[in-house]
Amino acid sequence: MDKSKNINLDFTYNGKTKTTIQCGKDELMRNVIEKGMNKLGISENLEKLLIVFCGKKLDLNFSVEGSGLKNNSNIDIIYDGFF
Repeated sequence: MDKSKNINLDFTYNGKTKTTIQCGKDELMRNVIEKGMNKLGISENLEKLLIVFCGKKLDLNFSVEGSGLKNNSNIDIIYDGFF
């Protein structure tokens, strides 16, 4: 795979746990978020998680590139039982 087409996304969970996911620019955000949660050991129930990038909720139907994410972008995953 051409490394120039890979994007590394940094994940945080409640500001503590951090992991990095490698993904292609055209991968859907839902797949990327699920990979991130698997690495963090968090349930894949997306309806109970608030996923934020630069202060806005990410559209899970957008590609990584379409979401405006760039290499080493930070994604905050905040658990919210009432979301």
